[in-house]
Amino acid sequence: MKVTQWWNGLGSDRNWIVLAVIIVIIGIVTFLIKNQQQTDFTTGEGKRQLVQSQTSSVYQVTRPDGKIDYELQISVDNSKTVKMPIVFRHNGVDGPLSDGQKSEAIDRWLKLRAISAAQLSIIPPPEQQLPPFMAINYEGK
Repeated sequence: MKVTQWWNGLGSDRNWIVLAVIIVIIGIVTFLIKNQQQTDFTTGEGKRQLVQSQTSSVYQVTRPDGKIDYELQISVDNSKTVKMPIVFRHNGVDGPLSDGQKSEAIDRWLKLRAISAAQLSIIPPPEQQLPPFMAINYEGK
């Protein structure tokens, strides 16, 4: 059936109903996909005050001899900063990478660390209608 034949055949009520159902299904799927991409599960209300933070930073270090290295620094407020060199690998083998490849690798690594932290959250069953939350256990006296 050609498109023009199908379009001309839309004159019947049945075809209009089928078209309307398809449009509604596409709308529902679009709505569901859009809402699944939500990452801010807070209410947005109230005043926020920073209690403590953890920072992962990557620095490009230029040595006196002109050699460029990269360094990862992880710090938590009021604690010692951990510093370590970064060794870049291509498919698991140490080797030279372009600046663009290094930037891409750093971006991917940092995002994967953030996702790993987010995976520690608890996602309640849908029937509870609660947003995901982070459970922090205190094991002191």
